[in-house]
Amino acid sequence: MGVESSKILLVDDCEVNNKILYNIFKQSSLWEIIVKKSAEEALDYLEVDQCEELEGQPPIDLIITDMMMPGLNGLEFAKKLNKCKRYHQIPIIMLTASSDMVYSQEVFNSGIVDFILKPVKKDILLTKIYGILKLREKFNELYKKEQLLSSTYHKVVDDLKVAIKLQRQILPNDFTDENLTINGIYMPYEFLGGDLYYWQKIDKNCYGVILLDVMGHGTATSLICMYIRSVLPELMRENKEPTALIQALNQVVIDFNNQLTVDSYHCTAFYMMIDSLSMKIKYVNAGNPYVAYINKNQDIQWLERGCLPLGIFDDFKIEYGQENYSEDTQILLYSDGIYELLNQKSLSLEYMINYVRLYGNMDVAGTIMLDKLYRLIEQIPRNDDVSLVYIDFSAKHKTL
Repeated sequence: MGVESSKILLVDDCEVNNKILYNIFKQSSLWEIIVKKSAEEALDYLEVDQCEELEGQPPIDLIITDMMMPGLNGLEFAKKLNKCKRYHQIPIIMLTASSDMVYSQEVFNSGIVDFILKPVKKDILLTKIYGILKLREKFNELYKKEQLLSSTYHKVVDDLKVAIKLQRQILPNDFTDENLTINGIYMPYEFLGGDLYYWQKIDKNCYGVILLDVMGHGTATSLICMYIRSVLPELMRENKEPTALIQALNQVVIDFNNQLTVDSYHCTAFYMMIDSLSMKIKYVNAGNPYVAYINKNQDIQWLERGCLPLGIFDDFKIEYGQENYSEDTQILLYSDGIYELLNQKSLSLEYMINYVRLYGNMDVAGTIMLDKLYRLIEQIPRNDDVSLVYIDFSAKHKTL
């Protein structure tokens, strides 16, 4: 409803004042005027006793009330309206013959927004009313936008909660098979993250493990991760060699980028195939941080052979690495968010690796070791997603 079609409630017991004001409004032809001769009559018209149960917009947009009236005076009338949720946003102008009232804190606390001194001057009256109604119109527009934003925000939050749950569900459960255990932790920077890890048993003696990090973080990268996760099981089954898997995954990201009209994405990845029969691993490191390979003597070897990140070039050289493993070998994969995390505390990767060395020698389960790393990481403010995958080639599956 615009300013020109507003409804004004005039409350005054004086017949002469009512006629003067009514004629002023009639000459302006701007607003619909409703006249009530007492505060009690106005309260009945507004159904104040039932206003908490009433729905919809109030029947008026502005109130002009005289100060001095028999029964409830203008101040008491304003206080009653101000207590009613339906009307406490309706502006009230007070008519008074005394300028002393203008500076009273009690008056403004009652909901009165302005005064007009008697005798009423037409120009002042119309100017003040138009200004107040225009301000209220702007306020209502802002309020509606705020309500829309609030509603949208709550819908987004509800959707994010579902997305967070779904993203957690696509991560694999901890894996134990004979002398092999695989555990992982995932810590997104925001609601959703751009990290992904996945593993599966490909055949009787072969296992595939991947850690992937889409550059960036947030909703877009999380959706890309979910898309990649949906195709990983089939890709692993169809591509037995790590180089073939990485080539196929690169094509997936390239094809995805070709469908976009604006930004393109790339990702780093580390993929390894574990052959438990020959006790060998083959891997490709596609731009991922070097993976820590810790032998039974607690010496570290960094798994770095591979290629460029995925999703940038259609065709590029891919090298693979190969290592033999033995019982008590441990492997720790981590996304690049770990670097800045440790740098903030002036810590090196060696500090994190020492957790693996220490707890790996204490015959504790991988879940316990990763839980201790988790507690360390959550104490440090993060600005990127962090994921860790721990692989233990031993028969010790004990808990503290």
